[in-house]
Amino acid sequence: MRKLIFLTLSLLIFQHLHAQRYAVHLRDSELKASLYRADSLYFCGNLDESIKLYHHIREKTNYSHNLTLNLATMYAEKGDLTKSADNIVTALDSGFMDLQYFTANPSFDKLRANDIWKTIVIKHQERVSSMLIVESIKFPNLALSILSMGNQDQLAQWKSELKNNHLHAYPDLSMDSVSREQKKVFEANTEILKGLFSLYGFLWEKDLGIDATHVVWMMVQHADHDTKFQMRYLKEMKAAIDRGAVVANKKDYAYMYDRVAKNTGNPQRYGTQVEYRVKTIDNTNKKQIEIVPYLLENEDDLDKLRTEFGLPTWSEYLLMIRQLSGQ
Repeated sequence: MRKLIFLTLSLLIFQHLHAQRYAVHLRDSELKASLYRADSLYFCGNLDESIKLYHHIREKTNYSHNLTLNLATMYAEKGDLTKSADNIVTALDSGFMDLQYFTANPSFDKLRANDIWKTIVIKHQERVSSMLIVESIKFPNLALSILSMGNQDQLAQWKSELKNNHLHAYPDLSMDSVSREQKKVFEANTEILKGLFSLYGFLWEKDLGIDATHVVWMMVQHADHDTKFQMRYLKEMKAAIDRGAVVANKKDYAYMYDRVAKNTGNPQRYGTQVEYRVKTIDNTNKKQIEIVPYLLENEDDLDKLRTEFGLPTWSEYLLMIRQLSGQ
């Protein structure tokens, strides 16, 4: 059973990627417009102009793995291996741990054949060693595999988003095929997690570290096809919080509680799940999208409950959602 799980992990992580690209989410409307143009230019094959815009955006925002990794990809595809490597090292220095992303991605074939790749591998080993010293993780190799699984999860989701938003994105793939790919990744991750839990029990921060524990939570969040598994994880997570096994990722419990509540037709508690409703503006035929919380257990105590789990107030959360969705 153990060998089967790790074989499945390897197949999932080392699958040959198809023109992967990270989605970047910004709140500033002008920068969002620049980003949309930059990604459109990339999908049309204009690497130089896309790179210029990406540098402009990066200068105006806080550090982002996704911006940096897209720059690394574009420089690699352009043939500027030194600048590609520089961006990869920047990502590693800032906490990105998924070296397998570059190993499996065809955009980095030439980079991996160059001596520069050795420098990147050494840098990654330094980051892993640092992680082990700081967090004293029980299962470091498993943690790295889970981080790679999480990266695949996000890339599959973002491919769907980019395909939907850009006319020239992934022209050889239909929207249906991209959606099927996302579903396949989500379902495969779910089965792997269930297998790992059956072997090791549920895994928390001392087992995997803060980042990988958060990634496990994210993948369970995406297991909407298996609500029973989500319910089981929610129960175990609450017990882990109560005994101090989950500290840094405590707010994830609020999202999981509400996700399970919504998936089982019950009211949510923390207001993390929202609905988008079409609303007609008074005395006009104009329509606008209204963002409202999914059914709540206790609207009066919402902000108090959110604060207890390290979440922003509902009004702050709503503003963030509106900015990200362009409202």
